[in-house]
Amino acid sequence: MKDFKPTDEQARVIQTDGGCALVIAPPGSGKTEVLTRRVERLLRATPGENSRVLALTFSTKAGEVIRDRLERLLGDEARRAISQTFHGFATDVLHHHGSVNNRTIYDQAADRLTALREAICDEHVPTGPLDARGLQSILDQIGKWKRDLVPPDLAPEEHRVERLAYAAYERRLAQLNAADFDDLLYDVWKLLIEQPRVARHYRRMYRYILVDEAQDTNKVQYEILRALCGDEHRNVMLFADDFQAMYGFAGASTAYLKAFFADFGPDCQKLALSKNFRCAQAIVRVANELGAHLANCTSGERMDADGRARGSVLLHELGTPQEEAGFVLASLERLLAAGLPAGTLHAEEASQIVPESICILGRNRFVLDAIVRQLDDARREFAFAAGPRELFDSRAVQLFVQLCKVLRNPRDAISRQRALKLASPTGSRVGDEASAVGLLQGLAAGEESDVARLAAALLSVPIPVSEVQTLVEAVDPVMKAWTEEGEEPSDRLSGDWATLRERWRRLRSRSGHATPGLDTFLNDLALAGRSALDAKGIRVLTVHAAKGLEFPVVFLVGMNEGSFPDFRATTEAEIDDERRNAYVAVTRASRWLCVTRPKERTNQWGRTFVQKASRFLGEMGLAST
Repeated sequence: MKDFKPTDEQARVIQTDGGCALVIAPPGSGKTEVLTRRVERLLRATPGENSRVLALTFSTKAGEVIRDRLERLLGDEARRAISQTFHGFATDVLHHHGSVNNRTIYDQAADRLTALREAICDEHVPTGPLDARGLQSILDQIGKWKRDLVPPDLAPEEHRVERLAYAAYERRLAQLNAADFDDLLYDVWKLLIEQPRVARHYRRMYRYILVDEAQDTNKVQYEILRALCGDEHRNVMLFADDFQAMYGFAGASTAYLKAFFADFGPDCQKLALSKNFRCAQAIVRVANELGAHLANCTSGERMDADGRARGSVLLHELGTPQEEAGFVLASLERLLAAGLPAGTLHAEEASQIVPESICILGRNRFVLDAIVRQLDDARREFAFAAGPRELFDSRAVQLFVQLCKVLRNPRDAISRQRALKLASPTGSRVGDEASAVGLLQGLAAGEESDVARLAAALLSVPIPVSEVQTLVEAVDPVMKAWTEEGEEPSDRLSGDWATLRERWRRLRSRSGHATPGLDTFLNDLALAGRSALDAKGIRVLTVHAAKGLEFPVVFLVGMNEGSFPDFRATTEAEIDDERRNAYVAVTRASRWLCVTRPKERTNQWGRTFVQKASRFLGEMGLAST
């Protein structure tokens, strides 16, 4: 990091002092380093001041990367920079200024669906019979309304059933003293609007605001930014690339990049980082060809390759999905054995790669099925992800977290139910006491077991719990001795417990002199995502799960009409969204990109269909037969 020598474009962004700016930052442009260096410069320019810098990131992982780099650059002074997601910022604001304390954040979709199902049943909402898909559809609509700042009483009358379910769901969450992710943003927006003194407090605190991945900002996030800044705060910098906008399904829109210039005044400037330092020439070339077909882009510029590595882009068309999977598996085995061809690299690069250097990308889970099966058959270690992963895999640490949620919020019946299920996965009764202490006493009084020892350890800590460190230390011996029938505890449990302790260490480190309580710690766990990079082996990912990641080798599979672009994309705007997804997929590769497609597929009834090559292949300049 000390050897970082910015280009003229990068230096201009880093040296920009006050005012509003939109920085166009294509893939591999050094955006994270530039953002970090600008924060560093701003903090060094204001030594000893109480004012801080706020960096709002798309993912928890990105926020941690920025925070770690700042700590290495600035030491203790890095605490004046707050680097977190919109959700993390909202949680902190509500914790200090909101009216609800000890509220559980339902980070698991299953918990949100349970709350909705209970609300619909308890209030007899006339939905008719609902399967899991129907219930998810209602929850998706409720989430859309929240992101668009539409309360239940203003939801459209034509959606009468969903409107009634929305109101019932909100009442059920209130009974549970709980919130879903969309509530966090909706509630902090209301707080900033209805209590101007709170907004003024944060304007004074954060002298500069930076927003990363601003192309994926939705309405509630943009309105939070506006409410936070008011009419006077104008030291705001957005980093964005609408070629990479890929969350339209969650309400994100590049329209907010254009609104930024109208809402924040005529003096807003537009800066650009035009060079891609990550991707080789061949990959930049096909990405630019694809991006040229995007309409109405704020970015508008083609990126330049740094010129050192030539790279390689290949297209292979196979007969069936099984043949495609076989080809991919054979190709990656060759690459692992022989390394990348010398002609794809620059002179200083080693050709050897490891399994973690390889990513197999697909638009959806369906096109990855045959590959996952063949990797299984070949006993090749791989990590599959179709979206954010749960932070913990082990039953022991999951149970600990659920019990802590009940200790923190005794009204949280859903976490109590989950804890009971984890404590007794076979279904035997271990007690269903309404109070947190009663629940722990019931578990501790059971037959001698690891669950009983965990409950006893928690009971040894004064309740209500105020010291998280005391809680962790009380449970530590239980976790070290835990054995789970039918599982491999050594790696899974020890790894999860180490992750939990590390998150606690990080939280304490960035909290300064104030020791965070259980409420803050559980919120931190709820907001923490688990990266696909945390596992070993070849990565098998959907495009959305690969956001923000990069790999020397990428296989982009299933490139047919109906798969990529998705069959549900019918309008020009929807096709453009799919094109952006393809642009992101292509630019995950740094040196070697192999695009594949099966020419035929067979449905479940044995009927074979000819598949048409994706239009994106032609737009990339790749010839299809």
